[in-house]
Amino acid sequence: MEVFNPKAMQLVAKKHDVMVFQLAHQVDIPADTMMEYLDGRKIPSLEELVKIADYLDEPIDAIIGRRVKVKSVEAQAERAEEVKAQIDMYREEANDMLLRAREIEIKAKALLKILSIPATAP
Repeated sequence: MEVFNPKAMQLVAKKHDVMVFQLAHQVDIPADTMMEYLDGRKIPSLEELVKIADYLDEPIDAIIGRRVKVKSVEAQAERAEEVKAQIDMYREEANDMLLRAREIEIKAKALLKILSIPATAP
């Protein structure tokens, strides 16, 4: 399993318009070492990844090229609203069924009374 994707770090640096030498200088890593990271000849230490991620204001996952599915708070809130709407709909359906069952019970008792058949308790 590949843990570090040097292309990802290159893309993130490019996204922030940061040159390799500028990045190396800002995070106190020798420029030739930074080039080795970007060429894939070496893998940065965790401490160096943290420095790079902090400087670029990006998560380490973006720096190493790891794709993580993260649901935003907005997406979670939207899903919660959808679930709440479904619950409300099912609650209404259950109430309608209960009312219908009561109507049927009343009609059945009236019919039994007309036919002079004693009703049995459920």
